[in-house]
Amino acid sequence: GTIESVSELPKVPSGQAPPCGLGQFLDAQTATCMDCSPGRFLPESDKLQSSCFACPAGTYADSTGTTQCKACGIATFSAEAAASCTACPAGRAAGGEGSSACLECRAGQFAPERSSECVFCDVGFFSDQPGAASCHSCASLGDAFPLTTDVLGASSSAVCVCPAGSYADRSAFEGCQACPAGMACSLGSDLSFLALGNGPIPEAMPGHMTLASSPVFAYKCLLAAHCPGGQPGRCAAHRDPTKVACGVCEADAYEADGACIPCDSVDVLPLVLTAFLVILGVAALAIVVNRDMLSKSNDSKAAIAISGMMLGSIQTFGLFSDLELRSFEPMRTIFRICGLFSFDLKVLRAQCVFGSDPAAAYVCSQLFAPVCITAMFLALLIKKHLKPGTSVRYELTNSIGTLFMLLFLSILMSALMPYMCYDHPDGTKASVIQEPSVLCFDTAVHTAMIIGSVFSLLTVPLPFIATLAFAIMQYPSWTSSIAQQEVVLKAFRFLFFRFEPSRYYYGLILMLRSFLICLVPIVVRSDLALQVSLLCVVILSFLVLQQRLSPWRGGHGAFANDIDALICSTLLLLLFFASMVSDLMADLETMRAIWTILFVCGVAVVVGSLAMLTYRRLQPNPVYGHFICHHKAAAAAQARLLQLTLQTMTGRRVFIDSDDLKDLEILFDTVRSRVRHLVVYLTRDTLRRPWCAGEIVAAFAADIKVSTVKCLSWVEYTGHDLQAIAETGGDIDLSGCNLTDYGISMEEVAAAFRKLLAPGIQSCSLSGQSHGTARFDQVVKSILGKQASPVIVSALAVQQGAVLISSEEASDEASAAAAIVASKLSTGIRGICEEPVLCLVDFAADAEVTKKATDCARAVVLLLSAGSLTCQQQLTVILTLAASTAAPADAMVRPSTLRASEGSMAKISTAIKGGGSNSSRAG
Repeated sequence: GTIESVSELPKVPSGQAPPCGLGQFLDAQTATCMDCSPGRFLPESDKLQSSCFACPAGTYADSTGTTQCKACGIATFSAEAAASCTACPAGRAAGGEGSSACLECRAGQFAPERSSECVFCDVGFFSDQPGAASCHSCASLGDAFPLTTDVLGASSSAVCVCPAGSYADRSAFEGCQACPAGMACSLGSDLSFLALGNGPIPEAMPGHMTLASSPVFAYKCLLAAHCPGGQPGRCAAHRDPTKVACGVCEADAYEADGACIPCDSVDVLPLVLTAFLVILGVAALAIVVNRDMLSKSNDSKAAIAISGMMLGSIQTFGLFSDLELRSFEPMRTIFRICGLFSFDLKVLRAQCVFGSDPAAAYVCSQLFAPVCITAMFLALLIKKHLKPGTSVRYELTNSIGTLFMLLFLSILMSALMPYMCYDHPDGTKASVIQEPSVLCFDTAVHTAMIIGSVFSLLTVPLPFIATLAFAIMQYPSWTSSIAQQEVVLKAFRFLFFRFEPSRYYYGLILMLRSFLICLVPIVVRSDLALQVSLLCVVILSFLVLQQRLSPWRGGHGAFANDIDALICSTLLLLLFFASMVSDLMADLETMRAIWTILFVCGVAVVVGSLAMLTYRRLQPNPVYGHFICHHKAAAAAQARLLQLTLQTMTGRRVFIDSDDLKDLEILFDTVRSRVRHLVVYLTRDTLRRPWCAGEIVAAFAADIKVSTVKCLSWVEYTGHDLQAIAETGGDIDLSGCNLTDYGISMEEVAAAFRKLLAPGIQSCSLSGQSHGTARFDQVVKSILGKQASPVIVSALAVQQGAVLISSEEASDEASAAAAIVASKLSTGIRGICEEPVLCLVDFAADAEVTKKATDCARAVVLLLSAGSLTCQQQLTVILTLAASTAAPADAMVRPSTLRASEGSMAKISTAIKGGGSNSSRAG
């Protein structure tokens, strides 16, 4: 503060006034009053005023004539007799007023110039000398990572450590390095502390572990419960800390529900009992699947098919356990049960029997197929002993095929198991999903498993697929050959008799689906979002294909197809909901690419479909030159002959409606958009067939050309008949088909019939045409608008070695059949027999000439029809053949089944080729 008095000064005598003013002193030499100089003062209480006093240290007087000194402010100081205060220099500080000196900052502190106090160095800085004006940054000492400190006021560079998320290894004189993936590095982590135990070290995060031999490489554990994290070699109870990812239980312990449990003496029973039941089961399967198919009802077949679907879905669900899905109850328990179907022996406590060697466990799992085949073979040998007629070869093939079809996904998954890996955090190493302790393509154990996998693939799944492909390729020829039918009925019934005959190839499609499902976790690993996306695409694609093909057979085939769709849909939903609670960690670019591809494909399909349909609508390009509408029961051979003749004369395809009556919508659309000319072959019942009525309505609606051919059995419609059709449907048989379902009313049918039967429609009558098969040529020329030249009926000329075809003269159907047979036989025996093929119906009837021609013929083919035994010409031929000494052949063709008798045509051709003149007869 200020000085008010100085006790040592002499006092002015009482009652005497001071000689000078305030702040002045009396100079004894000059006897004058003078002001105190700066830095000095004279208090008012000093009455003598003989001299001024110096301001004490910490105070100052900055003017003359001062009666008191002022105290120095904060962050300043002064010496004695100071006219002003001096600011504290850098590295020093004065915290109060009236300071005579600034205090020097200690190490770990700093103070800039004119500081009121010393400040501790901040985190990340240090000061190793006292009186520091600033602190040094630890960051300047680091290399890849800036160093820092864990305290304030660091007084040495030795206190600078690596920041959180990095670690050092001072024992190796290495700077800070990034904390390895899957590990946590706290502030100041140093690997050298691992041996000293006096500081933080890099530690594995929960769900990861490190080995003592490589403490800074983290392995991701298959289940987080296996690895609590922390220091190297730390695993859950009873897990071997020396194995990668804590993936193996200690000796004499087995894995159950994610935990390792010490083995007990009874823990061998599950494996032994299961092995016994499997062997017994496959032996029984070999007996059951070879039972007579005819003894099984459609309900039984549907139940068998649905059971197979369910078994396949269980195997697919088991594959989901190989994904990094977050499991929960009851999903976790179901995954464990499904492990049985992927031959995961851990479920059966196999470690208590075989130990924990992964290679040995894999080899044991691959013995499933050989053991099952052996059990089936022995069971069939016993059956053959009890039932000598048993074909072991065929039944064993069927048994093996049935087992492999049911468990193909599991067999394939088991064989491909060494390739199903998941990545460890740093991405440079991966472990086998089912054996986390085995590093993929990095250890001798995995090499041994790969060798076993290749051997297994080459001996079971791949040969099985090749066999299926071969059988499917041979199926059409096998079914058409009586000698090979046993192969289909017995050896390959597992492949063909679960599906509709037209979908006999569907078994190979199921195998392809299983293969693609197994491929997903192999091609894409450690990317759950992409795995789920691809699995959904595969399952959904085959679901759409299944619904399109409807392959399952049986009286309840539609029901089996619906159940198959329901099962696939359920799998999709289960996968979707399981992924919702899992950490998908979807890669944005990958999802962007998939989303874009799907969107573009969807738009392209829709736009492309619309463009194609629009083009086809605006630029029609008929596929068929003619469409023959007829009643098959009365004119099958006649319509077929017209088809062959029209195709020969025009060079264009001709469609017959009876070739495809499964889908009338497609049939009617064919008439509307793919046909140039509709030919209605009118027999008595043609217009009574609903599909014929629909074809006629479609033709007139599309404004295409329509012609009619009227046969002998045709009866003209009256106006009353057409009115009845419009009102009640008339005599059209609607019991099996309702035209209303196709948008066709009876009024439209009646109107179309009126147009059809009107005089302006091109029409010809078969009854007025020429004799024999030539009359059909005349009909075709009439349809094509050509002039039909008259045909002269000549007498039959006897020719040695000719092939004769005898048919009923009064039957147009028999005549047409004869013409078709003649055409096919001429082609079939060309180059073997140069003599002509003659139809007797084309010549004038003469019993003697017919008899001679029959005697001289190389072969005679009799076409038997309803009136054959009342036809004089055919009776002549029959009697002549009966009197012949040559042995007659047994070939026969019925006109009503002509199209289905290609085998008969081949048989006749073979008989003709094999015999000489007068040596063979066909009756």
